[in-house]
Amino acid sequence: EQNYWGSNVSNLDECAQPLYNFLAALQPAGETIAKDAFGARGWVLGLRTDGFAASSIRGAEHIMCWNLGSGWLCRQLMDKYNYSNDIEFLRNRAYPLMRGAAEYYIDVLFTAPPETPVAGKLVLFPSVSPENKFIDGDGKKGFVTYGSAMDTQIIKELLLNCLKAQGALNLDSEEELAFSKEVRETLAKLPPYLISKKDGRLQEWAVDFKEEHRQHRHLSHLYALFPGDSINTDTPELLEAARKSMMARSEGRGGGSGWNEGWSVGLWARLQDGNRGAFACNRMIATLMDDNLFNRCAIGGGGERNWPEFMKLPMGYVMQVDGNLAFVGAFPEFFLQSHLQDDEGNFIIDLLPALPDDWKAGSFRGLRARGGFEVDIAWEAGKLKQA
Repeated sequence: EQNYWGSNVSNLDECAQPLYNFLAALQPAGETIAKDAFGARGWVLGLRTDGFAASSIRGAEHIMCWNLGSGWLCRQLMDKYNYSNDIEFLRNRAYPLMRGAAEYYIDVLFTAPPETPVAGKLVLFPSVSPENKFIDGDGKKGFVTYGSAMDTQIIKELLLNCLKAQGALNLDSEEELAFSKEVRETLAKLPPYLISKKDGRLQEWAVDFKEEHRQHRHLSHLYALFPGDSINTDTPELLEAARKSMMARSEGRGGGSGWNEGWSVGLWARLQDGNRGAFACNRMIATLMDDNLFNRCAIGGGGERNWPEFMKLPMGYVMQVDGNLAFVGAFPEFFLQSHLQDDEGNFIIDLLPALPDDWKAGSFRGLRARGGFEVDIAWEAGKLKQA
């Protein structure tokens, strides 16, 4: 998913065409999984896919249950439309895939029972928060629960995007109106994003579990901040909870995986904390890339591992390109953001929203903003000079 973050903002849309083709090719396998494994409509990606457009449900217990890849990748489809205003792409390619993915999630959600913190709300089960473990009230460790934050965030985003697509396409047939009713009813029953009463952080699970690793490299429950956008400056309490989560995740961590640090860059930029974002950039380039700029991902890392020492090992890492490409997608967020909309649905272009103090002067040409714009700007002494 991270590999395509930069395709729109960096004006490299042609690089994302294979992804759109691949999603269309995966749909038949996804429909088989949805029907045979879950008795559901639509399509879903199993944990694993390959170059032959096959998909399967298999893997370690902590990730086998995760089936949100189809929902996540549908964000890329909607963003392609948001950046380009390509209504034919939305009509013929994006919306059919988005609708099918949404139908699957609508069918497999279930109502949380009365004794749960989200009683009466619709949640996924089984559910994980990749790849962190929780510790329950009895001190037992586990991966699998119900209603993880990332599940709710991705499903909510997908359903809202289906409604937006219907509006843009003026879809008002009886069939589409029935689907719209399903979507709205489901949205009304999704649980809210939860804030821990213990420490004010964004909750990772529906139950306010303690996580096994406070500084875990995975940032799954912050999806709604970046690459998503439902946690933003218009939701200040959630934004502060996300900030506290980021502070806890990053404190004392002397390194990590490149894909993790690339994600951190985007998250700090959305938090408008350019200085911490710049620190993540510097750490990634200085300690998580080789001389050829290949991104490092530690084998078996995470948890309480001594990262600085681990990264010195000659066989302590493998190259993972999603770190490099996540960085490409996250880095422009320092200088240009366009994810918020006004009351009329127009995208708001925000220039230099998270400029680090040390980056006094600079310029860029040819970045793209949602709404169909191409943007060139220059700044000096930390202030916008021209746009």
